[in-house]
Amino acid sequence: MSSAYGLLGFKKRVNILKKVKVDGSWKLCPAVVEPNGKLQDKVKVSGRTETHAEGVYYLEWRENGKRMRESVRNRGEVVKRARLRALQLDPEEEKDSRRKTATSTADQPQVVDTPMLPLPVTADFSTQAHG
Repeated sequence: MSSAYGLLGFKKRVNILKKVKVDGSWKLCPAVVEPNGKLQDKVKVSGRTETHAEGVYYLEWRENGKRMRESVRNRGEVVKRARLRALQLDPEEEKDSRRKTATSTADQPQVVDTPMLPLPVTADFSTQAHG
């Protein structure tokens, strides 16, 4: 397993590809993920960034040395599904992420919730006359 982090910061690499029409034929090209983490129909074709509204997105990863692909038709779901796939491939990554969050909050003050004690009853209202 490679120690380098792939797409979206996960150790197990999940590629986002898009099948687009280039010079009359359909080709799988790497999708360009914007700095804000979203997709804008941009792909790399022969090293150049091009905009292609047509086509379908694919996730690509390896399991036991075998290349796997999954099509994702909804552009809004692609990055989220890639993150989920990366977590499925390396569940330890999620534990590491939680551990980092727990350590970062360890320096913050903690609020301790104390149980409420019952107050003693000083008067008996059941014997008073109602009128």
